[in-house]
Order: sequence, then structure tokens, then C-alpha cells
Amino acid sequence: MDETLIIEKLGPIRKLEIKPRRLTLIIGEQASGKSLVAQLVYFFRGFESHLARVYSLGAQDTPGWHTDAVRRILDGLRGLSLSHFCNSGEAASINYRFSGRVEIDWQVELDDAGTIKLSDSLIDAMDTRAKLWTSDKVLWGMEREGHQVFIPTDRSMFSRLAENEQSVLYADYQPEPFRRFADLLQRAASKYKMLYLGYPSSKEPSVFLESNEQLKKDKDFISQCQKKALAGEVVVPDEGLGPPRWMFAIETAKDQASSSAKLLPLQATASGQMEAWPFFALALTIRARGDVSLGFYFEEPETHLHPQAQVEVMNVVAYLVNREHRFVVTTHSPFTAYVVDNMMQRFISYKGEIPEGQVALNPDDVAAYRLRQNPDEPPEDIMDREDTKLLKLDELERVADELEAEFDELLEKAEWVP
Repeated sequence: MDETLIIEKLGPIRKLEIKPRRLTLIIGEQASGKSLVAQLVYFFRGFESHLARVYSLGAQDTPGWHTDAVRRILDGLRGLSLSHFCNSGEAASINYRFSGRVEIDWQVELDDAGTIKLSDSLIDAMDTRAKLWTSDKVLWGMEREGHQVFIPTDRSMFSRLAENEQSVLYADYQPEPFRRFADLLQRAASKYKMLYLGYPSSKEPSVFLESNEQLKKDKDFISQCQKKALAGEVVVPDEGLGPPRWMFAIETAKDQASSSAKLLPLQATASGQMEAWPFFALALTIRARGDVSLGFYFEEPETHLHPQAQVEVMNVVAYLVNREHRFVVTTHSPFTAYVVDNMMQRFISYKGEIPEGQVALNPDDVAAYRLRQNPDEPPEDIMDREDTKLLKLDELERVADELEAEFDELLEKAEWVP
């Protein structure tokens, strides 16, 4: 399987060619285009479901429906026209190629005036899908669901608004990935209750959980990482027949024999807990779907988190990657990159025979790219596949090196001060 995304003249990106793998890291400074790259991979990998959500039966008989649909999808990625990211006087180009079970070579061109041009191959694919949905409305409904989860940076909004201002989460001005993210979290609450019977408030273990050994292992590992990262865990308490709701559980005593769970509303949690619990909630429930094709797009998993908590989040990411899920992760945290590096070195050191309880990543499953603010400095593939099989992290280490050099100069100056 070969996958390639080529972006030209869009925002700060003059030209970028990436080959996503099971785990793809997009590293870079602010305003270097990291989110744009993640959103465009999300756009192409989930194109059929995105199209199904904006499509209306019979729309294929309307002139210009192809470009109108693609414009709605692209503008929905950010909640505003993607043409704002086009440079004056030149067209941006986005090309996606995939070779595997199917062969894909799609291209979208757009400019700052809002003009969109589609390749014939993309138009043909859209016509094929429209014909299928016209004859099979059930398939149309199923494909609207999709197999992609975009976890945005402003995910703490769900904690603040879910109980009191849900309409804000689903407002038309919100980007489509955010609205879908909020919807998936609501569904995950129902799934959690079905699987775990309101654990930890239920005294009896889930029959479903006990009968599924792999699911139990998944839950134990993810829950353990969550507790280490957040000093608690997200749960859905057993509150009868009402709609399920997420809450946060913390242990009230360090002694396990006497400890009990205290449930807090999400609004009462710390900023790091607000940012991170949604990922753990999805991880705990998504595995039960048995959907090995599900893709995650995780913007800045380090947001508001202590470095050790960042490690635990990435432990779960790697665990799911090894369970055949795909991830695109945007980050400017050195800790995120260091964790991935260590996991690849663990795979190399143990020659793939990983000790029980540890997590490793096969370097062949990892891709990593560094983007820059300055459009004259080209993006760079930072995977060293020829020698170390690890990441080249000089850019992330640069700031620390500069601070260390400055500190040494200050120490030297202090020695000469009378």
C-alpha cells in the first residue's frame, strides 16, 4: 500500500509531499501548517463519508454539484472558506494518491477568489458514489457515519458546554470535525454504559467485558494509562434510564482497600483533564466496535498536560497503532517526539519481541515531517530510515540548546562580576 499527499502553495506551505503511515507525526512551529496537513489527510481518507454528509439525493442532476460539494467539505474543515489560505494571484494544488485495494489519483485546485477545479478522476469517483446512493439509500446512510475521528485542539469546550450549552457545540459556525467530535463523544457515553454498566458505580462487572478477553486487556491498559496521566478516569455512572453523561472519577484515598470513587462534573476538572479525557473516552469505547480501519487525527495531544501525562497519552496512541488504527498527530512538544523515538528504539533493541506490559513501535509504521513558518524553508522528512531508524529532532532540541548556551554565557559572566 502506498499513500501520498502533495500540497502546493497553500498557506505557509510552498510544497510538501508526505507519505502517511500508520502513525504520522506532523511537527512544527505555530502557523506552519500542521493543522492544514492533518485536515487534508482527514479530507481525503474520509472523502466518501464527508461527501455522503453533504450530499442530497438527486443532487447529481444539478450543474456544478461536484465543486459545490467539495467546497462545502473543505470550508467545513475550518469553519471558514479554505480560499483564505490561498496566496494572492496563484492557485493552490492538493493531490492525493493511493495505491492498494483501489487506485486513487485525485486533485483539487483552488484560489483566493474561491474558484475550485477538480480532476476528472475525482469527479468520476463522486458520480459513482452518487449512483450507488441513489439505488441504495441504506448504504448512503451507513457511509455518512465514516471511519475517522478528528480530535481538535479546542476539545475542552465539550467539558464546559456539554451539559448546559450543547447547541453551541453543534452550531453551524463550528468546524465540521468539531461538531462530529462532539457527536462521537455523546455516542461513546452510550457505548460505555452498554459495555461497562456504569463502572465504577456498578457492583457487578460487565458480562460483555468478562466474556471478551482482548477487550478487557484493552480497557485495563487504557484505564491504567488514563489514571497515571490524569489522576482519575472518565466514567459514565449508572444513573438509571436517563441519558448517559460523562463524569470524572477520582479516588478519595490512597489506600486501595479504603478508597472509593468521587464523581465530579466535567466542569470541575483541571484544564489538563478537560483536554485529555475525551481521547481516553473514545479509546475506551472505540475498541469495542471492532473497527480496525478507524483513523484518528489528534491535534496537539500535549495541550495543558504535564510531561509525564503526555507520555501516557502517547502510550495509548502507540497501543492503538499496534491494534491497527491509524493516527495523524500534530505536535510541537519534544516529549511527544521523544516517546515515539523511545518506542521505536525499544522495537529495534528487542528485535520486535516486546516484553509484556511495554509498548513499542515498528519504525516501518511511523512517518514524521517537520514544517516551518518561513515558506522559503521547505518542509522536511525527519525519519532517518537509512541509519538510526529514528527521528531527527534537532529542530525541537534547538530551543533547549539555545537556552543552555545562554545559561552558560550568564554563568561565565557571573564568574567575572566583581
